[in-house]
Amino acid sequence: MSDSDQITIETPEHVQFSYELAGLGSRGLASFVDHLLFGTGIVILAVGLALIGSAVDLPDFGTIAFALIGSVFLFYIVYFILAEGITGGRSPGKRLVGIRVIRDDGTAAAALDIIVRNVLRLVDMLPVLYTTGLVSILVHRRSKRVGDMAARTIVVKERLLELSDIAPAAGSAAQPLPPSPLHSIARLGVRRVSAEEARTIQRYLERRYELEPPRAAEIAARLLESLVHRFPAEHQAAIQANPDAFLQALAEVYTADVGRF
Repeated sequence: MSDSDQITIETPEHVQFSYELAGLGSRGLASFVDHLLFGTGIVILAVGLALIGSAVDLPDFGTIAFALIGSVFLFYIVYFILAEGITGGRSPGKRLVGIRVIRDDGTAAAALDIIVRNVLRLVDMLPVLYTTGLVSILVHRRSKRVGDMAARTIVVKERLLELSDIAPAAGSAAQPLPPSPLHSIARLGVRRVSAEEARTIQRYLERRYELEPPRAAEIAARLLESLVHRFPAEHQAAIQANPDAFLQALAEVYTADVGRF
């Protein structure tokens, strides 16, 4: 499977998002970086314990060293769970390469998803050198290893945004904009927005700079079409005047007033 394979995921609101699957090359490079970091950490820990054992003349230091070696697999799994779990599916290697773990439906991977896919690395490693995982990635239509199949996750590429897409104007401070009238309008109907709808809005906001302007405008209008009736009629003209700005305000209000996506 090549790194250029695309998949399209349709949300319950019938909005489609396209993702570029991460292939064997990009995933292999990310894995190399992560294993290099993990290995360096283990060497530093082993050397540190050896120096401590030598300094204090521990009689059972051999037992401690044996326990460390025996715990390598546990540390290995914990490393990837933490590396992906606290970074939204982006371990250091994945972040460097520009790829990310998400769910099959395009939403962010949850803690349980991350745990399942990484515990099953032990299966993907069999019989040696990730043979099972490599074969699985090559033959699966969505480049999934065993851990991804069990956790229902995929690994996708993230396009690095051009600076001009997101940079503030020269001389301006990179600070959040103050609440606008749209925030006040958003609060009038935010509790009628479901968690799934909120996640779809967030996905759009995260990816809008990757889309061509007409496509971004089409998605924003379609999202708004299913939401606008949740808000008072006298405010609907203001909402429809700038769909993108309203969706941004609604996402911010949802996060502050209702909960995280």
